[in-house]
Amino acid sequence: MIEDIRILIDKDVTESIFYNDRIHYIIHAASLVSRNDFTGNPVNVISVNVNGTWNMLELAREKEVEGFLYLSSREIYGETATDKRFIKEDDYGAVNPTLVRSCYPESKRMAENLCACYSHQYSMPVTIARLGHVYGPEYSLASGRVWEEFIQMAVAGKDIVLNSDGKTELALTYVADAVSGLFFTLLNGDDLVYNISNTSEIVTVRGLAELVASLCLDKDLRVVVDIPEDRCGYLQNRVAFLDSERINILGWRWITSCSRGFKNTLLFITHK
Repeated sequence: MIEDIRILIDKDVTESIFYNDRIHYIIHAASLVSRNDFTGNPVNVISVNVNGTWNMLELAREKEVEGFLYLSSREIYGETATDKRFIKEDDYGAVNPTLVRSCYPESKRMAENLCACYSHQYSMPVTIARLGHVYGPEYSLASGRVWEEFIQMAVAGKDIVLNSDGKTELALTYVADAVSGLFFTLLNGDDLVYNISNTSEIVTVRGLAELVASLCLDKDLRVVVDIPEDRCGYLQNRVAFLDSERINILGWRWITSCSRGFKNTLLFITHK
């Protein structure tokens, strides 16, 4: 009989991590992802992404793990060609390193390079998953993502406010589908990098706002536009959608539609 042992270690990844027992797999997902952190706490954003990843890779090397998965971001691709709608794992654009907001994509890029170097120098089984816009229940709703703000307004019975013209397009992936993609990548991937994104239902920001409003018909919500003057915390460059063909070949498929996913999210938040 195998004893079920669960151990929670509350630890800052920017500090060295020590653990006596065997570790088979590591999924490194720690990161500061709030728009407020990008402008108000950029040094810590870099530290978590770089120093934290270094520490986790050292732990993985020490324990000789069977697999190490790093959760990266679509933002590492930088500014892509205007005619490129979908971007593959080996397509890259530029990131302006002098923008404070670049603390996130630039440090994610460095973390990916650390993963590649550990894989090369120590023959470690490392895989990188680049995620697009992931949404769903259990999120804190405090990181400044546009869908989080829409959900907050809807739950509070307030009109949904757009801080842009609403024409930006999003490819949204439900959290359960993203998690299944992560395990597909960790357990079946042979390549270093995999995009994970549901690009079959691309919606505009305004379309998303209207969808959320339509799921709250009892509150009679409107969609209004109010563009702030200061947009330094927002991503300024255009990033193409993630081409997920590589992970699709492994057998991964999304199963949750946008309307179903946001309905699940609203139900969870209003009934928890």
